[in-house]
Amino acid sequence: KDRAIVDCGHKAIGVTLGLPEVVWPEGAKVAKLSAERGSLTLEGDAQQLAPGDKVWLIPSHGGTPVNIHSHFYTIRDGILEAVLEIPASARFT
Repeated sequence: KDRAIVDCGHKAIGVTLGLPEVVWPEGAKVAKLSAERGSLTLEGDAQQLAPGDKVWLIPSHGGTPVNIHSHFYTIRDGILEAVLEIPASARFT
């Protein structure tokens, strides 16, 4: 088990400044993104990742896909500080 597929591609997470960073699980790294899916490489403990497990990604840039999400979750030092509504969510004009 050295690879995993995630339901997140470059349409959902900004890649303007590079691929997203994997925060959890440790040992996972984004290998590539298509429009709708991503491929992770798994090493060490990350190889225990199971179907349905959540993966925590930090985008390199948040501006590009912002309008397809309903909220921003702001996190500092691993602590959720705020949940910000995105009023332009689902507006494409």
